[in-house]
Amino acid sequence: AAVVAALLLMMRDNAINAGERLAGAFAQLTEQQTAPVIASAKQGLEETGERLAAVTAAGTANEDTIRAAFRNILKDRPYFKEIRVLDAQGRIVFDSEPGSASRDLFGRPHFIRHRDRPDSGFEVGELFQSPSTGTSYIPATLTLRRANGEFSGVIIGAIAPQYLEAAWSLDDQIPGLAIVLASEDGRLLMRVPYDARFNGTSYGGGPLVAQLRAGRDFGTQQIVRGSDRAPRLLAFRRLAGFPELVIVVGQPME
Repeated sequence: AAVVAALLLMMRDNAINAGERLAGAFAQLTEQQTAPVIASAKQGLEETGERLAAVTAAGTANEDTIRAAFRNILKDRPYFKEIRVLDAQGRIVFDSEPGSASRDLFGRPHFIRHRDRPDSGFEVGELFQSPSTGTSYIPATLTLRRANGEFSGVIIGAIAPQYLEAAWSLDDQIPGLAIVLASEDGRLLMRVPYDARFNGTSYGGGPLVAQLRAGRDFGTQQIVRGSDRAPRLLAFRRLAGFPELVIVVGQPME
């Protein structure tokens, strides 16, 4: 009986090790697909800020010239739905799409974070559903500042979640597999497959975030979560160039 028990334990350990390697490989592949998109998004927002500053300094800033510049940036970035610029009060001053100028977005969480944190720069926020259009997007945002360093607004690039869903085309391979883009403090920014129950949730306070706080760039973690208390295996990996963002791949432990 002792030998059988030892063999069963060994088989279990081997299965767990194999699952960790597979989940880790998925996390690495997903990170490699995601990091270039985030890098390109940041570059696009920085280019937007530079063009905006140039036309403002030249005195040629108007809706038509700005919209043309925005669309030129968008043409090489198919993941962006639109680009818009908010002033320090949260009003839309420029938009790649017509008809939204002067709308107030001061209550949007991705605007509030930049307004209330003077040291903020480029960020990626939680999946957001527009109350006016019902469309969802992932906000990539960049703080605008005046020459004296004062906060002057935010540039928002709306990333289409469908673009990342297509890039993360792994979830059909293993039943129960889920892929998450999270912040290093554990906030879930996007999940595939989408599940409204996870909106606004966080890994915060759990063992995965503890590993990130300890400086780990990648690794695995076993957790028990959900109403069924079923064990799951998580593999995480920080995005290259964006250590504040983390890919998490979760799968059932069977």
